Amino acid sequence: MSVRDPQRLPRPPPPAAFPPVEGGANDVPDDAHVGGSTGTPAPVEPPSAEPVARPRKPPARRFFIPEVIQSSKMDCGPAALKALLGGFGISVHYGRLREACRTSVDGTSIDTLEELAGAFGLDARQTVVPTDHVPLPAASALPALVVVKRPHLGNHFVVLWNRVGPYVQVMDPAAGRIWVRWSEFAPSTLKYRATVPTKDWRAWAESPAFLSPLDSRLRSLGVSRRDADALLDLARASEGWLGLGALDAAVRFCASLQQAGIVRGSEAQTVRAMVERVQASFEERFDLLPRPYWSVEGESPEGAVVASTGVLLVRARLATEVRAPGVLHTAEEGTALPKELQAALETRDERPEQELAKLLAGESRVGLALLTVGALVTPLGMLCQTVLLRRLFDLAPDLGMGMQRVGAGVLVVGFLALLGALEAGVYAGMQRLGRVLELRLRLAFIQKIPRLQDLYLQSRLSSDMAERSHMMHVVRGLPALAFTGARALVGLVATVVAIGMMDSRLWLGTVVLAVLSVVLPLAFRQRMTEQDMRARTQLGGLSRYYLDSLVGAVPLRAHGAQTALGREHEILLTGWMRSSLQLLRTMVSLRFVQATVGAGLCITLLTLHLGSQGVTGGMLLVAYWIMGLPDHAQQLAGVIQGYPAARNVALRCMEPLGAPEVAPRPAVLAPLTDVSRSQAAGISLHGVSVEVSGHRLLHDIDLDVAPGTHVAIVGSSGAGKSTLLGVLLGWYPVASGTVQLDGRPLEPSDIEDLRTRTAWVDPAVQLWNQSIAANLTYGQEQVGSGDMARALESADLETALQHMQGGLQTRTGENGLRLSGGEGQRLRLARALLRPGMRLALLDEPFRGLDRTTRRKLLGRAREHWKDTTLLCVTHDVSETQGFDAVVVIEDGRVVERGTPEALLSVPGSRYRALLEGEAVAQGLLHDAPAWRRWRLEGGRLVE
Repeated sequence: MSVRDPQRLPRPPPPAAFPPVEGGANDVPDDAHVGGSTGTPAPVEPPSAEPVARPRKPPARRFFIPEVIQSSKMDCGPAALKALLGGFGISVHYGRLREACRTSVDGTSIDTLEELAGAFGLDARQTVVPTDHVPLPAASALPALVVVKRPHLGNHFVVLWNRVGPYVQVMDPAAGRIWVRWSEFAPSTLKYRATVPTKDWRAWAESPAFLSPLDSRLRSLGVSRRDADALLDLARASEGWLGLGALDAAVRFCASLQQAGIVRGSEAQTVRAMVERVQASFEERFDLLPRPYWSVEGESPEGAVVASTGVLLVRARLATEVRAPGVLHTAEEGTALPKELQAALETRDERPEQELAKLLAGESRVGLALLTVGALVTPLGMLCQTVLLRRLFDLAPDLGMGMQRVGAGVLVVGFLALLGALEAGVYAGMQRLGRVLELRLRLAFIQKIPRLQDLYLQSRLSSDMAERSHMMHVVRGLPALAFTGARALVGLVATVVAIGMMDSRLWLGTVVLAVLSVVLPLAFRQRMTEQDMRARTQLGGLSRYYLDSLVGAVPLRAHGAQTALGREHEILLTGWMRSSLQLLRTMVSLRFVQATVGAGLCITLLTLHLGSQGVTGGMLLVAYWIMGLPDHAQQLAGVIQGYPAARNVALRCMEPLGAPEVAPRPAVLAPLTDVSRSQAAGISLHGVSVEVSGHRLLHDIDLDVAPGTHVAIVGSSGAGKSTLLGVLLGWYPVASGTVQLDGRPLEPSDIEDLRTRTAWVDPAVQLWNQSIAANLTYGQEQVGSGDMARALESADLETALQHMQGGLQTRTGENGLRLSGGEGQRLRLARALLRPGMRLALLDEPFRGLDRTTRRKLLGRAREHWKDTTLLCVTHDVSETQGFDAVVVIEDGRVVERGTPEALLSVPGSRYRALLEGEAVAQGLLHDAPAWRRWRLEGGRLVE
């Protein structure tokens, strides 16, 4: 059932069982969700009669769909879409697409993927198809993006590409490309139930989209053409949905009986009898045909609506007509693609060979040329060596005693020494190139990481980035791999020529052996590349669990989550092991085929040579060369097998190098920002909205903060308070609206400068595994002892230091692991207080983990320290905000109230007043209720 064809069904409303996915990349219950608006929209108007023709010849559809492996559970949508587009020859950068699905669009929604596929050049239509219609050629449902249910992944996107016999080709972002029987795959598909008007369903059911697959199913039962036409006429003669629905269910039921061997030879009569009995006795329809066999149901034969059940998929075709390139065809027709999606369309895939060549651009061209010549000459020298040694047997009787033999020996030894020195020099040069290549790649990687946008790092697993850096040593072997391949190829060609010159009858056989030696590894190369990339991607995700188990060891034990974490680790480990074994099987199969073919041809060539030439003086040389051909072939195969691994590592390492960077800080600031470092910042937000994964976190925020104003931001958890501060720090790109700093728009190039003049206190601020003193002075060139003492006193950190044996030299542990939550917050506050000349102070729950009295005291000290600085404080201590210059109340991403505390309290029923009263009630229940026993932990002792 198409949802975009005006003569077929409109898009069904979303079921309540499949809500949109919310949460981070590492905490997602389902990979995919379905549905769009909460109601059924009107049918879409038919396309214009004068479409815009596609300007270029469409690319051919591939038989094998490209493999794209997801890095995390949130990536199945972008990965499936990338593979679907790649199968049609449409190039979209996967990294940029992933980032766009984390910001401007929701990559977990099937509606969004449908719209993106259309924007990128496909004719994509979301549809619900009866399960047994999907693989039938008459249904024209493939290729399609399909929603399946996985035990450990929930709802999950895969690409159902094509069918060959009983097998279907599936590209699963979690497992790669697989071939599976349709009977095994069908139960995993998501069965979607859509409620639609009966007249629309009837119009669709009378179209070829339904009748052709139904006729094909009848014929597969063995029903003749005449009987099939008669059954279709019988079903269509009935008004409404019951006739065709009953025929569909009867054919499905009869097929199951036939598979069980119950009905043989009387299928047409059985189907007709079932349809007629259902039409005659509607109330007993489920007794005659059990409910699972029905793809459409209604409360009565004349009902206005029916419920249609089938596989939810997005059918894709290469669009032959487009309205406008790079346009998102949604309800708001003509909407331009967001810049993140435009970047995915315009950015080309990385080519590691070109990038590696650029890294070696600084090397001497003469040196590289000499190494290349040496690599090509070495195998020729090895061939000459065998000829020379063979000729020694013929020359030995002709050499006289004394100087002639010594001279011949010196020449031979000299030639061998020269050849060895040449090979050693080339090998040493290749090793040096490898070290230079790795060093420059590591330097480029390290220099790029700080310049990457926060969005890039947030959309990747930390373990995946660490695995890329760790495996960079593999790139070091690329020059040596190239040297080995060149030597094996030149040696193979030279040996073939030499054998042909020795015996012309062997020309054809040696050429065939040489060609097979090259073609066989190349035939396996693409498959090995995909399998190796799959295994490496899964290994990057697998490494995450080691970090999680180390960092979260205490919470894991406290909550008894070891089994759950181990189960998740086992699922990924099994997938990685399966991918690695598949790669190993492919490599072993290649070696076996190559060895078998090579040995067979070598024996044949030797037999031909002995049969034609007999036993001659050159027989040993020819035999040696023939037996050496498989060795050259094995070396070449080893290079072709090793190249995908090295290329994939280089590709994964270079992918961040091509990612967008944060705007560089200008060397000379613009006049409007060329202000004293002690001047407070003026902040203005006009119509600011923020989107993450297609969900709006902030809606049309209008806010003006005068320089030097202290503003408290309150609201319930998840209202968008921290997101608002993140906009000022540059963590979240603005989807719409403008942010102004000192009266001018805040450009990306200004964000780095604003960060250097911003004091930020947040529980998420990193504490390094160094001493407390090093953490306090982090990011500052020099700190005076007086400033240090005042910061420690203001942050109330002196008391905590008295209980630490190392004092300021006490190591904090990874992210403050050796400190309590309150001590960590004091340390973060002291670090911020040490930063001089701040224009803006952002406090986001700055005193979490401290008691109420201490929070009040530290907040007063912080406000006194930054009394001439613009300060924004996010807090849940609503009573402490009464002394601020202004209060902003945020609910559901919107500013619902703003003003002075006194003005907001004076308004009956204001949200701020309700929050303050609610806090007072909660405090009374906790502190004044006599039912509570009160314990205090003082000096490590529990006192009641």
